[in-house]
Amino acid sequence: MKGEKHKVRIEYSTGEAGDAQDFGAMIRFGWEPPSDAIDSKMQEAINLAKESEVAVIVTRTYDSEGYVDRSDLDLPNNQEQLIKEVAKVNPNTVVVQMSGRAVQMDGWQEDVPAIVQAWFAGQEQGNAIANILFGEVNPSGKLPMTFPVDENSTPVSQAAQFPGINGESDYSEGIFVGYENKGIKPAYAFGHGLSYTSFDYKNIKAKAKTKGKDKTNEISVSLNLRNTGDETGSEVVQVYVGELPTNIVTPAKQLAGFAKVELKPGKQERVNIELDPKVFSYWDEEKDEWVTPTGEVPIYVGSSSDDIRYESSVRIK
Repeated sequence: MKGEKHKVRIEYSTGEAGDAQDFGAMIRFGWEPPSDAIDSKMQEAINLAKESEVAVIVTRTYDSEGYVDRSDLDLPNNQEQLIKEVAKVNPNTVVVQMSGRAVQMDGWQEDVPAIVQAWFAGQEQGNAIANILFGEVNPSGKLPMTFPVDENSTPVSQAAQFPGINGESDYSEGIFVGYENKGIKPAYAFGHGLSYTSFDYKNIKAKAKTKGKDKTNEISVSLNLRNTGDETGSEVVQVYVGELPTNIVTPAKQLAGFAKVELKPGKQERVNIELDPKVFSYWDEEKDEWVTPTGEVPIYVGSSSDDIRYESSVRIK
């Protein structure tokens, strides 16, 4: 209750986790206020947002090399509540999210029209983000990981897998770490990334041929890429390979190659992407070697793993 005082005692030990860090043991003290409590600093932000045309909220997580892995995907320090409260009074709220990992956004994702995943951009991050927000630079990045809807919607949602039990994690998923292999719909898929312009894919061709005495497979995808918008920008064309023609269970979709191409408005370029031959192979534990099965292999070309513009196949001999 208001006005009450309590004594708090914190105990910790410098076990193996602490000894493994470069700067020794650490402890962070925090608390969780009532869900309807709004502190004075947050209220200042809400009042300012009411009077502004656009509100920009910069969030962050506490990640770094040497830190113990976090046990959740939440934004710390009531940042989620800050987003919700500001978005209530200003529909033009932009969230600039700084982190080295994915965070869950299911509590506020639909409340804001724009999210900029800025990662940890270093000393010039302020200028870099300002250039993006004011349109001086066209953001053209793609996610190198998948952002889940929440902690229960991941391929490792069991407690034994993440965050682990008694400090130990069970890596039981094997090679099937992807969302598509588990039939889970993410918040933002691998390879996702929007832009201030748009791109069109046409005349896509996939081909495979063998070369040399050792019959090395050379697989490639070519296409015409056109900037159909009004801004200069870059597109990352991604090529994925489907299940291999073998009795061994293989992933339903895995990245085989990509190309980043910058185009001015209305310009077109023929893009050729050489695919990694190893993606068309699997590791045979009995033979202790990579094996490339023969037969038809599905090929998917798109702007992200869930934005496929073209489906075809190639025959591996």
